[in-house]
Amino acid sequence: MAKLYVLSDAVQSAEALRSLDAILHRQRSELTWRVRVEPALARALDLMVGDKLADWTTVSDRIGVHLTTKGETAAKAVGECEDALVEQKAALLSVGSAITETLVTRLISSKA
Repeated sequence: MAKLYVLSDAVQSAEALRSLDAILHRQRSELTWRVRVEPALARALDLMVGDKLADWTTVSDRIGVHLTTKGETAAKAVGECEDALVEQKAALLSVGSAITETLVTRLISSKA
């Protein structure tokens, strides 16, 4: 879940994406990142589970979600739609694979 919140936060604005990118390139301290818990994301995940697009699971001893086959089909359709979520998809492509469980653990457990 923390990984989803980090990614969600990063795609909210160009400034947030630049900040995360600077952390990934060690140009900025991980201490500068503040994980924001966005209630809308939790509601969206609940709706996805209710619509059988995702299931709750455990990832690295934490609560997580994974897409069902139906969810993967929906995600693929969104990914193929050229004019939907253009900036968000670009942001996820630029940093998504670098957001590892290890990084997220460091981001959420860093002390100021």
